[in-house]
Amino acid sequence: MGVIDQEKIDRIKQLLKWNPRGITISDLSTKIPMNRNLVAKYLDMLLISGQVEMQVIGAAKVYFLSHRIPVSAMLEFSSDLVIMLDADARILQVNEQVLLMFDVKKDALIGKRIHETDIPFIRDLLATGISGNFGRGGEPGTEIICIIRGERHALRIKRIPSVFEDGSQGITFIIEDITVRNTYQEKLKESEERFRSVTEVSPFPLSIIDSSGCHIFLNRSFITTFGYTKDEIPDGKSWVDCAFPDPAEKEKAIEFWHTGPAGTQKNEGKSQRFSIRCKNGTVRNVYFITVNISDGSRVFVGRDLTEQEEALRLRDLLASIIQYSDEALIGMTREGGIASWNPAAERLYGYHEEEVLKKPFGLLVSPEHQDDFDILMTRVWQGEYIQRHEMKMVRKNGAVMDAQITISTIKGIEGEIGGASTIIRDITKEKMEQHLRDFEDRYRTLVEDLNVGIYRSTADPHGRFVWGNTALLNILGYHSMVDLQEIEVIDLFSEPGERKHLLEELHHNGFVKNRILPLKKKDGTSITVNVTALAEFDEKRQVTLINGIVQDITRYINAGSVQSDP
Repeated sequence: MGVIDQEKIDRIKQLLKWNPRGITISDLSTKIPMNRNLVAKYLDMLLISGQVEMQVIGAAKVYFLSHRIPVSAMLEFSSDLVIMLDADARILQVNEQVLLMFDVKKDALIGKRIHETDIPFIRDLLATGISGNFGRGGEPGTEIICIIRGERHALRIKRIPSVFEDGSQGITFIIEDITVRNTYQEKLKESEERFRSVTEVSPFPLSIIDSSGCHIFLNRSFITTFGYTKDEIPDGKSWVDCAFPDPAEKEKAIEFWHTGPAGTQKNEGKSQRFSIRCKNGTVRNVYFITVNISDGSRVFVGRDLTEQEEALRLRDLLASIIQYSDEALIGMTREGGIASWNPAAERLYGYHEEEVLKKPFGLLVSPEHQDDFDILMTRVWQGEYIQRHEMKMVRKNGAVMDAQITISTIKGIEGEIGGASTIIRDITKEKMEQHLRDFEDRYRTLVEDLNVGIYRSTADPHGRFVWGNTALLNILGYHSMVDLQEIEVIDLFSEPGERKHLLEELHHNGFVKNRILPLKKKDGTSITVNVTALAEFDEKRQVTLINGIVQDITRYINAGSVQSDP
């Protein structure tokens, strides 16, 4: 084409400016005047550089002066760094952002080839992995990390093949400083990793549901507690269907799971208790709290209170047992002080709880048993279980009682002995009853060995035997007490009127001494006996029982040597 005539180009642009509705090549060549082919080449050059625009109207090409803002004018408004090179890698233009980044004057860069500059980043610009033949079209941007003026920067570089106003070709580098963005993304990534790490090891079941209602995260505790994986409950609806078979519980869960009217989130920060059916069929009691995220997702954090509620139930049950137990239950510290005191202990010893708390347990022990108690506690602190040990203990009023004590240790989480629990039962009455039984046994043994009949009978007119010894059975001819108890006492009298006189005398005097009575043995044989009897009366002075002694004196009567006492 030869040398470009700038004057002719300016003349063409002036004519285009005077004809805003457009002008054809033929009209331009007529008005300049200029060769039509030369005008067409100049128009193509201006078209390539973006200074003119062309439209095809019918069969003609109509040219207009471009109303676009030149790229060079827009560069100053860009927040990115812009460096424009010609085909020889000479710097044609840089924007203000480049000068600020490298703290350099514009004159130090314009007109220099990039390898001649003092700035390492610009010198290496073509060696950053985005170099290529000019004019091939834009290549994807490359991200690099570099040190500029002692600071670390993350930069994203784009290379754009360019055609300049004079029609020459070159390349434009647009460099975006993504340091802040990368730092934010790294922090965000760290935050996400930290969040996942915390939620994964959290003992609380946690799930995240996105704005469409799909599960996007279930932590390990959630899966372990309820047994469901994300594949099994991909969304909130499937979770509600699985976890809440009870219609009332399901309705409550749906209300809690959904946001309030008009997009309000009325349940945020509130907790609610649910009975959730796990995959294995068990039911767990869980408190859930919901947290709303700005992207529309919702976080549900649960707290499984099944074991805790069961422990509280057992605690209340044990407290109730302790409270209403008929046996004294006393807690003891490792130092031997009284730590707890139930109402039965108060009834047994007479002390109110506030009178004995923190006092030595030994104050309840009789002085003569203190050494025994000390030895007992030594065994307890060594881990021994003491069961039903008997010792003398003292009430508040000084009364001594026989007690049976059971002591077991109370251990902490690490297995250490932290105290002891004692169960104390008053066995004074039992001991007395045992003494009475022993005395009665000895009495029975004694009377069984006597050759005198001893009996106990009722005091009604006919009478029945309550008890009798072996000698009585022998005297009356009966084999067992059962046989004797089947008959009426009056049947043994040869003269029934004697039974009546005997009862009258017992009622009047309270006793009968050495009364001679004719009786009949079981086989009908007549015998004569000497009876001494003592009456037992009720509150109305009525004879209720008769205790007596019977001696067979038949042979003495026959010999004529026995007389009845007056």
